Amino acid sequence: MNERLKGILDRIRDFWAKYNKRQKSIIIATAVIVVLMIALVVWISTRPKWEVLVHCNNYNQVQEVQGILTEGGIAYNMGSDALTVSVQKKDLVNAKILVGSKDIQVEGYSLSDALSGSFTTTESDKAKKYRKYLEDKLSKDLTSFDNVKKASVTIKEADNNSVLLSKNEDTSVAVVITPSGSIDDIDGNSMAAFLKTVVGNSSTEKINIISTTGATIFSGDESSDSKGIGSVASQQKYTDAISATMKNAIKATLLKLPMYDDAQISLSLDINYNEVEEIVRRYEAQAGREEGLFSKSYESTSTGTTGAGGIPGTASNSDDTTYYIDNGDSTTSEVVVKEYQYLPDEIVTTTNKRPGEIIKSSSTISVVLHDNVVYTYEDVKAAGLLDDKSWEEFKASIPEYEAIEVPADVVSIVANGTGLDSSNVSILAYRVPFFVDKQEKADNTAFWIRIALIAAIVLLLAFMVIRSLRPVTVEETVPELSVEDMLQTTKDKVTITGNSVDDIDLQDKSDVRKAIEKFVDENPEAVALLLRNWLEDEW
Repeated sequence: MNERLKGILDRIRDFWAKYNKRQKSIIIATAVIVVLMIALVVWISTRPKWEVLVHCNNYNQVQEVQGILTEGGIAYNMGSDALTVSVQKKDLVNAKILVGSKDIQVEGYSLSDALSGSFTTTESDKAKKYRKYLEDKLSKDLTSFDNVKKASVTIKEADNNSVLLSKNEDTSVAVVITPSGSIDDIDGNSMAAFLKTVVGNSSTEKINIISTTGATIFSGDESSDSKGIGSVASQQKYTDAISATMKNAIKATLLKLPMYDDAQISLSLDINYNEVEEIVRRYEAQAGREEGLFSKSYESTSTGTTGAGGIPGTASNSDDTTYYIDNGDSTTSEVVVKEYQYLPDEIVTTTNKRPGEIIKSSSTISVVLHDNVVYTYEDVKAAGLLDDKSWEEFKASIPEYEAIEVPADVVSIVANGTGLDSSNVSILAYRVPFFVDKQEKADNTAFWIRIALIAAIVLLLAFMVIRSLRPVTVEETVPELSVEDMLQTTKDKVTITGNSVDDIDLQDKSDVRKAIEKFVDENPEAVALLLRNWLEDEW
């Protein structure tokens, strides 16, 4: 066993020994990086995952949330802003239920959270979870409306219902809107209709929408009826819309006049919001009639008889008379009754006056016009107005506002454009001065210095890059020969035959010969010393 282990160690040692230092450094660095990456992956995969529970509005709410989580035994972390509270992912659902039960808006409550539960979860608990999910969903959906930055929705089911969205009675919905612009641009009616559909209400009666400033955007009783155009909020919106339209139209018209540069308009409209039904009856007599019109005519004539006579009966008659004889004086009268009922021509006109009509006799408009006059230093100086005064003195001599006369045509334009009487139109005009001081020429020296420095740095970097990319030429250096080496080389090349030396080839010069000639030219004294030594040594 020990021999086998020793053999393995020897093989490892031999394997490691076949690499040079640079390769060993690369292997060690790679191994360290791999180990660190594995450790990082293990740490990331095993550490607790934190999810944002709530973004608190203030520090009091932070303390309240911390108390709720501590009481519920749920661990939490605070964000860097000290207002964001996070909990572990496994505790997120329970934390949302705890915090949401205290009417604190939490983040991202999902449908899966609402429907999750155990065998001990009651229907009431599920209803509360679903209500929380629906509130969060509606809050996010409402932010998709124009000019809505944030929305908070609170849903309250009817007291006699144990299940949310029961059909027995409508659910109350309260919404608080944080507008991103003007609340006049928020369509409260569309929001209310959307909420009514989602929660399943039969009407918008129990839906109320307000802004964070306290302004009412939609009220549950906001519906048109026979008494007016709607609620006070709707009437105000209608008034503001009409006023804005008229202001923009009048301002655009006035600014097209060459003598005015700005216009401020204040409009006070008296609008009748009552819905009136007006019925008018008109009668016309037939052609050729001279008498006045009547609907009924009555005439009465009476006829009667009165008188005095003898003994009534048959006593005064003769024997052969068998009928009564009137005995005495008498008068006769007659009564005649005539009744006429005519049906003359009749025209009935029914007019329904819708609410929102402008009462022009009591509506007024006020306009302030500005004629901007620009004084530049160069123009004033060229006109000679600064010969005896300074520029500051000239500006002080010009009044801040100077009233100017308004032509009657301008009043007529405003009156005709609004449909109001000229007596209800008030217009003031002012001349407003603006001064442009002497323009100092900017000193561009510093700018050009910065440009030059940047250009120099860029050129230097380019030079260094080009220099680094140029291929390196490796020059082989001929090692300098020492005197001993030269002598040894010469001795090897010389072939001695008796006392004679082979003739030196004059045609081809070897490198050794060239080196010797160079050495002779550069060091004649050394050469002479060498020759003397050769002679003494009997070469």
